[in-house]
Amino acid sequence: MKNGKLNYIFYWILLLLNLVVSCGLDVNKPTDFSISKSRLSKKWVLANERGKVDKGAATHVVLSLEKTGYFLVYDTIIDSRFVAAGIRKIQPISKGQWRVDKNKIILNHLLPNISHKEIFKIELLERDILITEDSVKIKHTYIHINN
Repeated sequence: MKNGKLNYIFYWILLLLNLVVSCGLDVNKPTDFSISKSRLSKKWVLANERGKVDKGAATHVVLSLEKTGYFLVYDTIIDSRFVAAGIRKIQPISKGQWRVDKNKIILNHLLPNISHKEIFKIELLERDILITEDSVKIKHTYIHINN
């Protein structure tokens, strides 16, 4: 009976150990998940590092994802010297249509004489932070802006 009890305890210890090891998720390893389009439909400023926009920059790159499925990427001039010199405050970079496929943002750029598709894997989406990874494994951090 004593040997049976030890086997029973050993079985549960192994089961719990297996559970702990299998649930020990690597936080750097992305998992598949689905994102709704409405959570992404905002204006996002490209930041240099997580949570911080470069305060010394003359411009900010903005990714505007509209609920209608259209997007616009533009530079917004934040340095008053450039605005005073007559440079338009918004300088369009690209526009097109966008969609979500599970945990990926797909941007179909519609440029004159050419179309171009970019796919970004969503690494993190919080209320005011979006982190994506492009096809060459470069991470992009965006901060949500209100306007």
